[in-house]
Amino acid sequence: MVKATKISKEDEALLASFSNTAAVSSKSATTLFGIMAIAAVAPPLYLLYGINQMDLWENGIILAASAIIGIYALFFAYKEMTQTYKPKVERLREKAIAAELNREFGDDKKITKNEREERILFKKSEHAAKEAAYFSILYNNALFTALCLAISFFIVPSFSASINTIVSVAGAGGLVALFSTAK
Repeated sequence: MVKATKISKEDEALLASFSNTAAVSSKSATTLFGIMAIAAVAPPLYLLYGINQMDLWENGIILAASAIIGIYALFFAYKEMTQTYKPKVERLREKAIAAELNREFGDDKKITKNEREERILFKKSEHAAKEAAYFSILYNNALFTALCLAISFFIVPSFSASINTIVSVAGAGGLVALFSTAK
């Protein structure tokens, strides 16, 4: 029988940095993703509302449902793509961040080698999470807008305004969420 050993705080921090939720676990990332999803869904929805000359009072529920579906799908896509790209960005930026921190520390004798490595690992993880989140937002917003307009104007232009709105916004959101899960 194997004896259970306690995990140190350093090991827990290292495991947390490699977990799937480490890139998007903070409140700031969640808030950023929510705000950016709203900002990405609103313009195409407003465009469809104006072009289809929809009455806000009659179609408010349809517009709200389309917005909620699109926002949720984009939020999911942001999280998935951030988790996918964070390790790739860490590998790409590892040498540059290590060189920058080594230059910053110089010949500082107060910092041990382990502490220096921990700081490099923390800085690398923090930088990779931010860069992956920003790339995810940019890529998914561009893809969502292009798909929403393509679906609305080329695939379902002859449908009624309410069906066109639901299918284009929800379909674009669903496709973006689907594409974000591919590795």
